[in-house]
Amino acid sequence: MNTAALSASASPKRRMPGAAPGQLIAPEGSPPPVMDVVVSGNGTHLFHENVDLAKVADLRASLGPDQWMWVDVNGLGDVEFIAGLGDLFGFHRLSLEDALNFHQRPKVDVYDEVYYLVLQVPFHVEDDLEFEQISIFVGEGYLVSLQAYETKRLTAIRERIVHGSGRLAKGGTDYLTYVALDILVDQVFPVLAWIDETMDVLESRLLEGPSKDQIADIHFLKSQVTRLRRMLWDQGLLLQSFPGMEEDWVREETRPYLRDVRDHAGRALGLAEQQREACAGLFELHHSVVGAQLNEIIKILTIISTIFIPLTFIVGVYGMNFDPEKSAWNMPELGWKYGYLFSWALMISCAWGMMALFRRRGWIGTKKQ
Repeated sequence: MNTAALSASASPKRRMPGAAPGQLIAPEGSPPPVMDVVVSGNGTHLFHENVDLAKVADLRASLGPDQWMWVDVNGLGDVEFIAGLGDLFGFHRLSLEDALNFHQRPKVDVYDEVYYLVLQVPFHVEDDLEFEQISIFVGEGYLVSLQAYETKRLTAIRERIVHGSGRLAKGGTDYLTYVALDILVDQVFPVLAWIDETMDVLESRLLEGPSKDQIADIHFLKSQVTRLRRMLWDQGLLLQSFPGMEEDWVREETRPYLRDVRDHAGRALGLAEQQREACAGLFELHHSVVGAQLNEIIKILTIISTIFIPLTFIVGVYGMNFDPEKSAWNMPELGWKYGYLFSWALMISCAWGMMALFRRRGWIGTKKQ
């Protein structure tokens, strides 16, 4: 199943206006849930794949005082399953409703000592920018992550547990929360790099020759960057106001890592700001190139018109209807044997002389040093 295409096309079913709060509606196109669990603590870790709610309840009941569990759910197509998961961990109904609604802005809510975080992970599908919503519940001894599709964006947590230095296996849910935030926040940087490459391509095309389609491409890219900046702004506010920084469950040694995540989010927001300004610069570059081309066309037309002004004067003079038989002063050249050749030589000399003068002044060709 193409999860990228699903994320780009599927949309949640919106509840009707006036409906009771906390109503759970499965997103369209989301597959049935697949749940994996990691139990860790005291330097050890156990992995359980594709488990059911009963297994999760047993694992939670058997947790020791220094152990924690991470429950990763991929797929939100079963409302009864999501409701059962919420009942098992005591999640507020409103938080579950938000988890099933993809149009949430990044935020953090607290329900009875359960922290509910919403993050939007950007990714690009061909030339389009999309967002995937990740919901994270953090409570005493557990972290639950919900993703609409089988993208498994947090599988790097398992890799850090298996191949890491053991800090994650020995740490608690505070460090696990940091790792999840760090992984999700850093996924914006490949998107920022893709936007930079797209802008470089547009700039090269502009310098080769502007077209009407390029204006539409620049405007579309600017709208994408604006959407990304808006998301990063909300995500930065989330990390700035993250209440766990002052809560007892966040250990002192974990707080520098949370500050590092905030720094990453701030750097991503700064890059998005620069890219938005760069998009405005592409508009200015397009106008400059078009203006330069127009000036070149006007210069060529002006030179042609200037050259033909004396030629038109000469033709106008010899086109006057004076009778040379009435007076010797009435255009005697008309009776001359070489009068016609003389008029051509005069016009060619004027045109050549003006072209030489324009080239010497640098108005056409390359100016002589």
